[in-house]
Amino acid sequence: MHPKWNLALTALWLLILYLAGVYIFTTGFLLRRMQMVNQSHCHHDFRFNVDMKNGYRLKDQTACIPAQYRRAIFIIIDALRFDFVKYDDTFNHQSFYRNKLKILHEMTTTRANQSRLYRFMADPPTTTMQRIKGLTTGSLPTFVDAGSNFESSQITEDNFIHQSRKANKTMVFMGDDTWEGLFPNVFNRSHPYPSFNVKDLHTVDNGVLHHLMPELHGGDWDILIAHFLGVDHCGHTYGPNHQEMTNKLKQMDTILRQIIAAVDNDTVLFIMGDHGMTRTGDHGGDSDDEITAALFVYSGRPITTYKPDKEWKTVSQADLVPTVSLLLGLPIPFANLGLIINELFEISNNSNINMYHQIELLRMNAWQVNTYLKTYSNLADDFLGPVALQLEQQYSSLEADYWNNLNHHQALSLNNHQLMNISYAYRNYLKNVREICAGVWAKFDMIAISFGLLILIVAIVSTLVILRRQRKFLQSVDAQIEIDATINWNIKPAYTTCTLIYTFKLIRNNAMARKRENNITKLSGKCLLALAWMCCNRSAHMFYSCREEQYWCTSSTLLNSPAGIGWSYKYFSFAYWLILSLPENTLKSLPPWQHVILPRIVYAIVTLLLVALLSKSTIKTIGKTNNDQSLQLRGLEIITNLLLLLLSLPFMMLLGCGIAPSLLFCLFGIASFLTITHSCRVLSIKSNTDSLMSYWTQVLFWEILCSQSYFVTGHQNTVITIRWSAAFTGLHGDSNSYIMLGILVLLNTFAAQIMFGLSITLLIPMIRYPEFICSSSSCYDVTSSFDGVENIRTKITVRSRFVSCYFHFCIDWLFYRL
Repeated sequence: MHPKWNLALTALWLLILYLAGVYIFTTGFLLRRMQMVNQSHCHHDFRFNVDMKNGYRLKDQTACIPAQYRRAIFIIIDALRFDFVKYDDTFNHQSFYRNKLKILHEMTTTRANQSRLYRFMADPPTTTMQRIKGLTTGSLPTFVDAGSNFESSQITEDNFIHQSRKANKTMVFMGDDTWEGLFPNVFNRSHPYPSFNVKDLHTVDNGVLHHLMPELHGGDWDILIAHFLGVDHCGHTYGPNHQEMTNKLKQMDTILRQIIAAVDNDTVLFIMGDHGMTRTGDHGGDSDDEITAALFVYSGRPITTYKPDKEWKTVSQADLVPTVSLLLGLPIPFANLGLIINELFEISNNSNINMYHQIELLRMNAWQVNTYLKTYSNLADDFLGPVALQLEQQYSSLEADYWNNLNHHQALSLNNHQLMNISYAYRNYLKNVREICAGVWAKFDMIAISFGLLILIVAIVSTLVILRRQRKFLQSVDAQIEIDATINWNIKPAYTTCTLIYTFKLIRNNAMARKRENNITKLSGKCLLALAWMCCNRSAHMFYSCREEQYWCTSSTLLNSPAGIGWSYKYFSFAYWLILSLPENTLKSLPPWQHVILPRIVYAIVTLLLVALLSKSTIKTIGKTNNDQSLQLRGLEIITNLLLLLLSLPFMMLLGCGIAPSLLFCLFGIASFLTITHSCRVLSIKSNTDSLMSYWTQVLFWEILCSQSYFVTGHQNTVITIRWSAAFTGLHGDSNSYIMLGILVLLNTFAAQIMFGLSITLLIPMIRYPEFICSSSSCYDVTSSFDGVENIRTKITVRSRFVSCYFHFCIDWLFYRL
């Protein structure tokens, strides 16, 4: 078989192995929950007698059960963390967010029977779209669904919004436009506002205020939803510990006072947060600060006779769905796994009547959950396995015990203790179902994961066997040191290790070269460069961000792009940052075009220069340099350097004035690495000790530097550290160009790695063309360390050799990362 076909088939086989391994691994790791389009109906027999019926104020015969309230108001304050709401009399320290929402504390103390405050626990992932989905369907999302937060597709599962529409209720919405994406053409009146620009603290909130009070006093609605975003955007932009957070919470306090004053006896008010936020103001994960939100319930008439607990009661966000549905007389959504908040269902001063009523509602809740489990299990045979049969038997036993108790006692004759036992049994069943389902949808398939990893191991071993032809790979002790460094959980020591090892190589190669020649370049300059590189590496930690679980870590204050100016030698960036540093009131007074004109000028200039630089005529000019390969490589080096300089301007602007210096650290690291590599390569060739500078050693070093650059520029491998503000560098906040917004965020995230990728063009000639990096004639007698058989003097064009080398380098780098 022809060698080219042999190589192609080998590469194809390896590619299939890698893809198969990754696919099987992800099927076990990225779990999905099957969505069902079934809808609930009023089929369950609700046993309310005359005593229960008289307790209802509303006698709606079309409802599944008599509704306790005719109207409902939902006020969602995005990222309303529980400690933003909890009032602490003993807290005497300065805080930007504690004790600011005083109205809720006043209601729970002066009108305790009309209001309740709960810890409102969200299910991760804590992204807004997933939380809205959970708050309306009562279902459990999985982490693989988090990516849908930026592409809000219509909800197909049953939810109380669609159930309200079926019941001919008039619904009005205003606020975050995510709702319009999830429920298109559902609301009778809708006032959505763009939500993507996290730097905009007021547009959405002011738009809600413009419509909220007129709608409240208008009265021609049954369900009113208002979604405020200011608190969330303030967290993303400034963090919770900032004066802007105080201002925003005080604004919310004023608004809530007006809303509460407008609530009548037939209306129930829900004020809630969809998730919390971390200490840096971000969200998306499962830390306590992110999943702990607040829920406040209020009505113009008493809603409960229960005395509030000293410790705030905790409820799940899924519990809101069956609670709201039954309070409004709607069927519980089909896929709900929530549990009713029983203390909100009091219809009489008689505790026994209330207990009977709550048990009937729990039976409806349990019947709906059991129906969902049976339907899901029939469609997904491996869903619960034998556990499904156990849950079915538990539900049947509960129903049998319930009817047995009723048959042996007269109506409403069970004592409080007996009723408590029945209620506890149903609640325990519902909690048990939720825990089991959460475990199944969050439990990894270890068989698929193990099999996928096994295939990947086979692929990696096969790759290493094929690459074994490269001599000196397994003999390189330095390669092993690099591998040990990269698996270290802290990347900083690995980054410094690169500098130390490379400096050691330089000194060692120089010492060996001295034995062969007397005229050797002095190392003082190179050693000073290595020392400066190490100092640069140690200073790079000032740009690090922290993961939410690293409670001991403090993120750099530079991540929030301080108001001060400086750090850049780029005049456009300087001018743009100067505009952004203006006081907020002054910034708002500027015309919109002045906010985006400078970045757009930069984009235009850089684009034109890139087109000119990479044009066909420029490439031909370099290729016709008298067929001198050294001059051709020199021209290629010039083009690459110009590319790096051109791209550094928009990249620094996207990173912001706080993080922009980190890109300079990366560029200095690239230059230092290439300079020391050049010196090591020359000395290795002169001293005939090429084994000290193996090809794989440089690949591994380059991998570490590239990985480090991602963290140096203020990023982490978590959703909450993505810098969404970069999307609006040169674009207006209401821009609908999601492709362009996404490109800008990607460029911000991978700016340094893109620079390293381009710099490979500078590294490859040092590895593959030693005849052009050494001026001594003795260098020309050394054969290539990569092939071991190809003579340097072989007349192959620079273009074909470079493309082949570049391909091999990228494939090897990819294999190493996998």
